[in-house]
Amino acid sequence: MITRAGSDRVAAAAGRAFTLVELLVVMIIIALVIGIVLPALGGARDIARKATASEIMTQFTTAAASFQNEKRRVPGYFSTREMAAQNATEGMSAMENALLDLAGDGVIYNQDGPGRVRVGPITGASQVFIDPNMLMTGSGGYFTAPAKYMVAQIRGSQQIGDPGHTDAEGQPQMPDFVDPWGAPLLLWVQDELTIGPVSRMSEFAAADYQAGQTGARFYWRPNACFLRATSTGRRSVDQTDAEKGSLITQVTNNDNDAGLNALVALTGSPTGLKPGDETLAHNLMKPASARGRFIVHSAGSNGVFLGRQERGAKAAAGTLYYGLNFKTTSNAVQTNADGEKTSIDVLSGFDDIVVAGGN
Repeated sequence: MITRAGSDRVAAAAGRAFTLVELLVVMIIIALVIGIVLPALGGARDIARKATASEIMTQFTTAAASFQNEKRRVPGYFSTREMAAQNATEGMSAMENALLDLAGDGVIYNQDGPGRVRVGPITGASQVFIDPNMLMTGSGGYFTAPAKYMVAQIRGSQQIGDPGHTDAEGQPQMPDFVDPWGAPLLLWVQDELTIGPVSRMSEFAAADYQAGQTGARFYWRPNACFLRATSTGRRSVDQTDAEKGSLITQVTNNDNDAGLNALVALTGSPTGLKPGDETLAHNLMKPASARGRFIVHSAGSNGVFLGRQERGAKAAAGTLYYGLNFKTTSNAVQTNADGEKTSIDVLSGFDDIVVAGGN
């Protein structure tokens, strides 16, 4: 009897075993759950990174504003026009330049020495020697970035230009202030010597500074080393990709240039339309003021600075004009949900993070 009962239990258990179909159903359910949970976790991580990016960028602009208030100039060892000079090698970035001023004492030297690297916007006597380690440990500084956000660009494809400023020449190298996705942060600095009203796009933003010319508010060249890079950040993003790259990977001084107009849209105040331009077509509207004296710019989670595949670029239907803050591509005025006239910020169509500061 005992033996038979045991056999019955074994047989019953065998009868209750999962069939192949049931196992497949379970596996499908598990796969569906993973498919739902993982993107949610990824989204949560991205939200956290965006918050962190905004926080460290705001810390920088606060420090830069303190420097400006005390020194009566924007931070940067080399002047804005030196950084934007036509013959600049494009290897040094505006952010690197600002960090030389903000890091405090013990960073810059007039001669070479152990652990030092030579940097500057133009190859030659104007360059200086720096101790890269002091960028994070200097005394009396205005800003010290967390060590994990100071990362050297280890390949020439990550930072284009003179090898003295990139990381192609070997150790030691100048580290770069990066966002939580590992991409270098750009810094747009207003030329304090350029004054007067803006009558054309290239007077607000330009590719570079040409000696003897009036100059512009902002220049592309001080950030060219990253905007022309083919392997940006941890994702190795190609900013120059004609389909998926950056709208500002290349800029000329032609008023009709798409890159130039995108740079004006980026740096111009979305509420600071030049008086009298209200009646013009959207592609002719110009800013009267900037977003700030200095603007910190993160490429965001996709790693592309104003990406061509982003919603904002597609909505612009070709060129990202500053005037799209106020009018649509068909030149109808921008309106809110109630049909009332309003203005927008064209950057809201991109995942880029922009924090402005200064006065």
